[in-house]
Amino acid sequence: MHFRFAAWSKGAVEEALDKAEAMARQFARGAERVGELSLLVDPAEGCETLSLSFRRWEEVRREAEKGVWRYEHRTLNGAFNLDGRERSEGTPYGGLWVCSGSCKTGGVWSHILVSELLRLLASRCSMVEVRDEGGYYETRDLRRVAEALEGDARYIGELLRRAGWRVEGGRWVRPE
Repeated sequence: MHFRFAAWSKGAVEEALDKAEAMARQFARGAERVGELSLLVDPAEGCETLSLSFRRWEEVRREAEKGVWRYEHRTLNGAFNLDGRERSEGTPYGGLWVCSGSCKTGGVWSHILVSELLRLLASRCSMVEVRDEGGYYETRDLRRVAEALEGDARYIGELLRRAGWRVEGGRWVRPE
């Protein structure tokens, strides 16, 4: 899953992160607040850590102007065209609080949890883009995400078999 968020209000971001932290503490393996506007979530076994860190757009843009390549600038500007909109609309977007990232989920449960955490954040943001390869975020269709994840697992398994890997005791074993 890939996500981008932008909010005008720091208070809205703080409120959303507080609610996301409460949800994560109840349903995830762990959650840790790192700084005022950052939350790390360990959704489940086999799932990447979900990092939700908000910063001012002007900070992100300033780094990009200095020649520092930032994933945040590339993806946020690509999704929301903030630099172009500033020039054409004359609206100063520098004050926006922005967050972007991705999280590979390890199964249906973690996929649903990450989707719902992102949905919670999206409810407090002015600009939102979430791309869910499993389709759950958009539809809340459990069957669809289960089928998508099962299809991915079959595809990866076939690639591993072709590369000479085998399954022993329920685990993939590297070819010798």
